[in-house]
Amino acid sequence: MSEKSLYISYSDDWNQKQAKFVKDILKSVLEGFASFSNCEVSVRLTGDGEIKELNKRYRNIDKPTNVLSFSLENNVKHSEKIMLGDIVISKDTIDKECEELEKSFESHLAFMVVHGFLHLLGFTHDKMNEAKLMEGQEIQILKKIGFSNPYEEEI
Repeated sequence: MSEKSLYISYSDDWNQKQAKFVKDILKSVLEGFASFSNCEVSVRLTGDGEIKELNKRYRNIDKPTNVLSFSLENNVKHSEKIMLGDIVISKDTIDKECEELEKSFESHLAFMVVHGFLHLLGFTHDKMNEAKLMEGQEIQILKKIGFSNPYEEEI
């Protein structure tokens, strides 16, 4: 039997309903990856202050971002589970992006969860060909779990 361990922690910027939504999205995403049926992922839901500190410390970028991913090199095994890593998401930045992009909070948050998860698997978007590959994966995964293409405008 597969055993996924998903750990969600959240700051006062978030609520329990939103944390459950993130966990449910991540569970749905993981169901599509048979090779990760026995894994651990942790998600920290926070605001711009905390994510800005992490972005500065680990990427030397002194500003907030929507999502950060910290993949564990070689996906460390712990108690027979594959530890994929940590995802950190800023509600403040997501709220701003939803307003700017005219996206619903739920669809944009689902996109950020998928985006962060793909980074844990080694996907990047530093080069055009890598970005196209990652975007294709994001679109495909989001469609499977009931969300529209994040790169198209909502009507």
